[in-house]
Formats: sequence, structure tokens, C-alpha cells
Amino acid sequence: MASPMWFDEIPPDQIEENEENPRQEFDEQKLDELAASIHSKGVLVPVTVFKKGERRYVLLDGERRWIAAKRMNLAKIPAWIIPKPDTVRNLEAMFHIHMAREEWSNVDSVQALAKLMEASGVSDPAELGIMTGKRESTIVEWQRILKQPKEYQKLIFDGTLPFNLFTELHERVIEPLRKERPSVFKRIGNEKKITDLFVQRRQAGYLENVTGLLRQINTIIHKAKDAATGEKESPHDKTIERLITDTRYPIEDAYEDVIGAAVETEKFVKQCQRLGQRLKILIKGELSPKEKKGLLKALRELSSIIKKALSILKP
Repeated sequence: MASPMWFDEIPPDQIEENEENPRQEFDEQKLDELAASIHSKGVLVPVTVFKKGERRYVLLDGERRWIAAKRMNLAKIPAWIIPKPDTVRNLEAMFHIHMAREEWSNVDSVQALAKLMEASGVSDPAELGIMTGKRESTIVEWQRILKQPKEYQKLIFDGTLPFNLFTELHERVIEPLRKERPSVFKRIGNEKKITDLFVQRRQAGYLENVTGLLRQINTIIHKAKDAATGEKESPHDKTIERLITDTRYPIEDAYEDVIGAAVETEKFVKQCQRLGQRLKILIKGELSPKEKKGLLKALRELSSIIKKALSILKP
């Protein structure tokens, strides 16, 4: 019975690149270093291929070694020859090979995942995680990119949009807004509209630090929930709505206004508590007529200010 895998030496020009491998770019410096190593010591680790036809092979593992060998015009390179895998097994093998060797870029990985999902019919993140060896959260992030319109995917793949934009936007803005300020979410529209507006904000230059700035919006959303009374509007809801719909409204300014107001309110509450404690101590003490008169005047003035504030703040 023939062995399912055998060793041979193959001319590099009889080997073809694997069409299922999405990698398109290599680090030229690393390729040069590998070529120098091969020139000195030869190809120490065989490539892995499967037969395509008479004296034709398809590469499964060892693309950098193969490229370096071709550049050096080597007559033959060592190779393990395995039975031809189906498309799904081919893609699964490459995911695991690249985890052990040189990782694919995020873009390469997303494109490979798209091919694997199409070939296998599997879309469940947990199952895809087992097939690829990747964390479920990573699969979810890649799938979120694949769900975007083609024009947004193109902007991700060519580096115009940062790879983490859609995941950060979903986790820090869209879902918190949907759950904590549903009325604001409904007024703005839907997830697609919010996504479109943030892509516009990024392209206009008002979302350079994606993670940091979206965290600030997330904090404002939480503050809005804390400041709201029951189902009523929060004083910060209009700020959130403007932040999302006005793509040129600086996020840092809104954050400073909201957090600044929250900090000042907290300080004032503590000062009022201390004032009450001090007043109790004064009342219990021995006060001269002059001191009593001064205290009464101060309390009347404070009482007038408090009445006005209460009439403004009254729900």
C-alpha cells in the first residue's frame, strides 16, 4: 500500500502558488535574509505540496522558502508531497500552518475566512474557531468586517480605515447606545446609519485615535444613563446625538464638557454635605448675637439661591 505522504526533490518552477492562500505581500528584508540562509545552508525544512497533474504541484506550506529558491534559481528543493485536500481541508491546513509559522496579516486572515465560510457553509463563530484555531472573539471581529458593504471592506483592506474601527464602534458606541439610550438610538436611525456617520467622521479627520475617542463617547453614554430620571431624557442625550450626527463636532470637547460638569456636580454635592454638617455644629454651639445675625443673613441669602435652583431643577 502506497504511503499517503512521500518525500522528493522538485524543481521550484513545477510548483504553483495556492489559490486559496490570500497572502499577497511579503517582508522583502526577511525574504533577503532567508535567501542568504538558503545560499549558505540550503533549504533545511522541506516545503509541503500536493500533486495537480503530471510534474505539477500546488504549494501548501513554505511559500517564502519557495519564493527565495526561485529567486536564487535553485534546480530543486526538498518537498513533502501529500494527497490533494479538498477546499475546506486546504484552507483549514493553511490557517494552522500560518499560526505555527509566520502569521497572516489581519487582511489576509479575513479574506481566508471568507473563502472558508463559503466553501464549508459554516458561519458559527465557535465552530469556525475550532476549524481555524482562532479565538471566537477574533472570528466575530473578522465576520463583522465581512458584513460591511464592499466599499468599506475595500477601505479596510487598503489601509484607509483602521482594522479595529467596526469592532470598537459596535462595542463602545452602537450596543451601549441601543441598550442604555434607546430613544437616542431610535432618533438617529439604525446601526448602518451610525456606522456610515463614523466612517465619514474618520475620513474627515475627526476620528484619528479610534479606540481612545470611542471610549470617550462610551463614557458619555454611561453618564447620560446615570443622569437620566427613569425613562426621561438625560441632559447629555443631545450631546450624544450631536456627536454622532455632526461628524465635525470634536469628541474631546464634548467629553470635557460632560465629564467636567459631572465632576463639578459631584464636588458641589460633597460641599453641600459638609456645609450641612458644619451648620449643625454651629447651631449647637454658643453664638453671640452678632454671630447669630450674620449666620441668619447668610442662610436667608443661601435659601433664596436654593429656591431658585430648585425651581429650575424640579422634574
